[in-house]
Amino acid sequence: LRMRDLALLFSPFILYKLLAIKKLIDGKNILLIDGVDFSLIAKDEINESLTEAGLIRNMIIYKSLRNIDKANIIALLFRLEFQTLERPLISNFKNKARIFGIQHSAMSDNYLNYVFMEKELANSKSNILNSMPIPDVIFTCGKLAYQYLLKGGIDLNSIFIAGPLRFSGLLHKMKNKKPAELIKKNYNIATNRQIIFIPMSQVLHENICLVKDLITATNMLNREYHVVIKINPNKEDDAQFKQQINNLFEVSSHLLTIEYFDKNNDYLDFITLADIVLLSGGSVAFESVVLHSPPIIYISNNSFSHNPMVKYPESAYLVSNSIEISTALVKADNIDFKNGKIYKSQRAIEDIFGDINISPQKKLINKLYEYI
Repeated sequence: LRMRDLALLFSPFILYKLLAIKKLIDGKNILLIDGVDFSLIAKDEINESLTEAGLIRNMIIYKSLRNIDKANIIALLFRLEFQTLERPLISNFKNKARIFGIQHSAMSDNYLNYVFMEKELANSKSNILNSMPIPDVIFTCGKLAYQYLLKGGIDLNSIFIAGPLRFSGLLHKMKNKKPAELIKKNYNIATNRQIIFIPMSQVLHENICLVKDLITATNMLNREYHVVIKINPNKEDDAQFKQQINNLFEVSSHLLTIEYFDKNNDYLDFITLADIVLLSGGSVAFESVVLHSPPIIYISNNSFSHNPMVKYPESAYLVSNSIEISTALVKADNIDFKNGKIYKSQRAIEDIFGDINISPQKKLINKLYEYI
């Protein structure tokens, strides 16, 4: 990075452009949907993007990459998330190296950063300055992301389903699955009760609703369970979050014993050893399906459901209250009913992870060789 480049970051012209954009958006209704004004939300997002540290970071990266020798660089690979960091990467390597974007997450309908208007991306490659910068080739995790990006205008010959590259641990567990009793022994879990594994979301009131309905459901059934709670990684240091969950069990439950998941353990093992996986959000639901543990998906009536498994009721148990949880707990204990869910899980797995019987690493490497 040269001193001249650093000086340009503080150019009055850049400040003028930022202020001009802010004045433009502050004075107009910029987002109306079916007559409803969502401008305040849109303006907050734009203002935040103009003032966050990421803007300066991206400008520094852009300037730095301009100065490196690209003669011996034949390919650039990066995680494709349609984030602002991708513009300086793509802009600097366009027409100088093959650019590959790897869509790595277990995408579903609520991943709006991958959802575009029809053909919105069709002209992005030729008009990089005024449109969304996209790589030369995109590798997706599953069929759903592939279909969304095709609909958005990505060329058919520029996109391929590589599979769950980020989920190599899951594929290893799937192919080397151990009996639940052996895993329990390895973790010194000696309870004779059925085990409910709850990977929690980071939304506190959602988890409170889930736990309250679970306690009511077990009281209705008059059954004892051992509950293993996995606190969301973003809430592990939030003492108040954990205390409120503790209070629910201490006050209301006499049929449930609980323990907290140790983050040093493998949560995939707990999906396998558990008799029931109960959760409200996240990709753990799909991992549970892959490991032949059909999950119970709790849909809180107090919030928007962010669990992608709601699209696949044939592969999971969808519940929204204590009565439905009690019914699902009984069904999950029925081996024939459980096997029926497992048998019907292929659509969900292919949509999110593609063909999990073929190594995604091999598919990716073979395709890279074709293009480089």
